[in-house]
Formats: sequence, C-alpha cells, structure tokens
Amino acid sequence: MTAQPFISCDPAIYAAGGFFEGGARLDDLRGRHASDGGGIRTETVLYGPAAYERRLPLDTVLADDPVLATIERWYAGAIQTNPSAPAAVLACIEDALVLDRAVHVVRDGVPYPLYETHRRCDLGSLTWTDAGAPAEHLPDTRDYLLLTSSGTFNWGHWLVDDLARLKGIRAWAQACRRVPCVLLHGFVPQIDRVRVASLKELLGPSVRVETRLLHPNRAYRVRELRYVSPVSFHPTPKHPGALADLAEAARDTVARRASRWWCRRSPARPTKVFVTRRPERGRVPVGLDDIRALALRHGFTVVDPDGASAFEQMAAFSGATQVAGFMGAAMTNTVFCPPGARILHLAPDSFLDPFYWDLAAARGHGYAAVYGPVLDPAKPAGSDYRLDPARLERAFGWLA
Repeated sequence: MTAQPFISCDPAIYAAGGFFEGGARLDDLRGRHASDGGGIRTETVLYGPAAYERRLPLDTVLADDPVLATIERWYAGAIQTNPSAPAAVLACIEDALVLDRAVHVVRDGVPYPLYETHRRCDLGSLTWTDAGAPAEHLPDTRDYLLLTSSGTFNWGHWLVDDLARLKGIRAWAQACRRVPCVLLHGFVPQIDRVRVASLKELLGPSVRVETRLLHPNRAYRVRELRYVSPVSFHPTPKHPGALADLAEAARDTVARRASRWWCRRSPARPTKVFVTRRPERGRVPVGLDDIRALALRHGFTVVDPDGASAFEQMAAFSGATQVAGFMGAAMTNTVFCPPGARILHLAPDSFLDPFYWDLAAARGHGYAAVYGPVLDPAKPAGSDYRLDPARLERAFGWLA
C-alpha cells in the first residue's frame, strides 16, 4: 500500500454527514484535494446525504438472551456511529490508475490513493496494492466508467454497493461522446455473467454500453475515468434513494419484458417467497426439509436464486411482500421488494451481521430474524445450526 496521503472525489460531499473515519482524516482529504485535486472534478451530484429510521428490532428478533444483548449493542453502535449515508457524485478523474478494486490518482508520476476506494471497510479486501507495477494503458477509443467495490465478487454486495449506483451510470452513458465502456473486476465467471446481465437489463434497451472485465492482479491506466462515489459503507449505512432507484428500475425491467407480445410466458412474480439454500453450501439449519414444508403450508413459493438469471431474480422479488430465507447473499435480492414488505431472516447465532437489518430499514421493510446455535463452534462461519420450531412458527405468523 502506498504511504501517500489520500485525495477524494470531492470532500464537500461529506459536509452534511456520511463520513465515518474521524475529523482528522476528513481534514486531510480537504487539504490534499485543494492542492492536488484539480484533476478530479464533480460532473453530477446524484444524491444528497440521507438519514433514515433504523429502529432496533428486538421485538421481532427471536434468539437466546445473550444473543439479543449482543445484537442490541452492535445495532445501537451502528446507528450512533453511522447515522446517515453520504452524498454521491459522478466524478471525472484524469490519469487514473486502477489497481485491484481501488483507484489511484497519478500526479507528476506519483500515485495517490482515492479515498472512496480506500475506506476502512475496503482495505481488508485489497489483495494486490503495488502501485509501482507496470500498467496496461486502456485505449482512448472508449469512454470509461469504473464500477467496482471491495465486495463486488459477492452477489449481495454487487447489488447494494455497485448496481445501486445505476443512476450515475445511466447519466454518464447517455452523455458519452464515444462508446461507453463499463469496467468491472472479474472473479467468478458464473457470477460475472449474471452481474453483467443485471447491469444491461436495468439500463434497458435505450442505454447501450460495452463492458470489460479487469483482472484484480493487474494494473490499468486510464487517461480519463468516470467514477460514481459509493452509496454504501459496509456493513451500514446504505443510501435509501439509491436503493429505491434500483428497485424501481427492476420493476420497470420486469414490466417491460412482460409487455412484449412474444413473451407468452413471463417469470412468476409471487407475493410470498421462501429463499432456500443448498445443503452443500453449508450454514443451513437442521431439518431443512421441515422448514421448507412450513413455508409451503404458509403459502410461500420456494425460490432458489443460485443459478437463476439476473432477470429471474428481479422478477421473483419485485412483487414479493413477504420473504423468508436464510441470511446470506441471496437474501439481498429483497432490495427489489416494495416498501412495506416483511422480511424474515433465518441464521446461526454466529452470524449477527447488521447488514441485512440495515438493508430492510433503508428500503422501508419490516425486519425479523430467528437465530439458533451452531453445531460446530470451531467453524462458526460455515457450520450448520438448529432453529427452535416454536420460534419459527411465531416468525412465520408475524410475516402474515
């Protein structure tokens, strides 16, 4: 990691909140941007800073008392520490160096890290940071926008961290002088294909873009790079306006596809969805078949997003007002559910991530969770677990 000070897309975007790393760091960004930020300009302000109600959900979280106490402490800390999502801008960066999922701004041959890609929540995921490595220069025959984040290889983070910047991508693509090319980082081919498809589906037929997958262990130089500043900070908060725009685009996409006369069979849009999880992936509850049967008795349609197309996932969730499933990336598809939907997460008590609670709050969803003890405490992230049948019945009753 280069030791040079950070610069920022524009420190002014944090003037009204959304900066979570201390006043000294923000002062450093202001100073560096003032002296060296002439090559970074804001082209469009996409969203202002946004606060939203995030109530502690202890009345709808079913778990043992020690687990509830931990949840209360962690979630209250998230509300206090990260009270609002920052503004987001579309920026133009002259002479950019893309390295792993981060950007450096090159000034007089010196690479300065761009803060919005080197935040505290991003640094642990950057695996290759040699800013002095030889770089491929991308040709000036295209206009480029980088769409990436530290968790971009994960479907859930792709949705709320990357794809939620859709408004900025659309504004840039429609204004391009040359062929618009979105730069993404490639990791897992199967997920990469669905990510690219989801972007093109949501942009719609009127906005044409090319895409290129970058290798995370190679460096790339771009003479003029567009970048949409983050609309989220892991694990909280997430910009409610950006998520609402993403959900609206998904609904429009589903409606557009259904309106085509040759689409005799449109994907189902159930109102009650149970999101299953394959046993071979681990972190599933004992008695999975019994839990599926419980969901079916309550009128739920069982959905397995694993292997489904981007459009099929949008269609399955965009009309759902009740969703239950196993806490994990697939449940991030609830971002497409309309406000007022009720969301139930089933999880081991080793997985108390506030990410999903915050997602529900940002989308205006009701939130509930049932936690149970893991079978193998030595492997808390991958162990199967047990759920209390009485708690499950109570939770499904809440969904109705």
